[in-house]
Amino acid sequence: ARPGPMTMVVLAADDASPIALTASVRTAAASVNSKVPLYDLRTMEDLYRSRALLPSRMVSQIVTALGVLGLVLACVGLYAVVSFLFSNRIQEIGIRMAVGASPPLVLGMVIRHAMFLIAPGLALGLGVAVVLTPMLASPAFDFVTPGDPLVLTLAPVTMAAVCLIAALVPARRAAHVDPTRALRHD
Repeated sequence: ARPGPMTMVVLAADDASPIALTASVRTAAASVNSKVPLYDLRTMEDLYRSRALLPSRMVSQIVTALGVLGLVLACVGLYAVVSFLFSNRIQEIGIRMAVGASPPLVLGMVIRHAMFLIAPGLALGLGVAVVLTPMLASPAFDFVTPGDPLVLTLAPVTMAAVCLIAALVPARRAAHVDPTRALRHD
């Protein structure tokens, strides 16, 4: 019968460093049988900490994945709505171009309008996040901070960029179309 994996626990003096102890354990194991592989050598404190925090880390990873999924879905929805809104304005952009507006002026107008559309949502979302995240904080998640500046910056910047791209795609198309064709667009 082939022996299965085994665990060995070594009791050491308080002043023994884990690095020195690892070398001693490897030497002692090699003297008994040099073919026995040793791996995952760690202190009991490290072992306890990794197993005690495992449920918290799993929950944290699941919540992070759901947050990223939520951000992706929000970006797709925002892109669809803003792109639809600005696609419906091709005729207006054509009129502006026919009257004499230049493409950079039209693109600037679209950027301002897109930012005007998204600014209240970003402000409200950021405010709610700042107020509610401390209430959701838990001592079990000591590796997560409630007011993480990276998260509080990255999400609104991502949403603003998606809104800008969604507005610029149809506006750029309309700004480079002949005004008479844009006026006939339904």
